[in-house]
Amino acid sequence: MLISCWCNFMYYQMFVATQDGLGRNAPVHSIHGSLLAVGELLR
Repeated sequence: MLISCWCNFMYYQMFVATQDGLGRNAPVHSIHGSLLAVGELLR
């Protein structure tokens, strides 16, 4: 149970960081990294 909660927390943290990287005036490398993170979340 604890591992499941930890994984959910980490996925949420990745999601929040990805959203930050896809902001309106984000640099290209930040957008690229965010898209890579989204790809990993969808695996």
